[in-house]
Amino acid sequence: MPAGEWDETALARIVCFFAQVACQKDGSRGDRVSGVPGVWKVRVVCSGRETVAMKTQHGVAHGVERYIT
Repeated sequence: MPAGEWDETALARIVCFFAQVACQKDGSRGDRVSGVPGVWKVRVVCSGRETVAMKTQHGVAHGVERYIT
């Protein structure tokens, strides 16, 4: 798991039929991760969800949540 304080952590499976997966950060194009078709097991961690829940009561919250896979 990446270093840092995280609100949530979860394991998930991604089914990829074409072996083309991209990792994105802040809406950028992202890095392409090549592999073989099949099921990928990923760990996702996030922070900032509580702050977003409070801020979205008054509008759209930008740049608060962080997700890392």
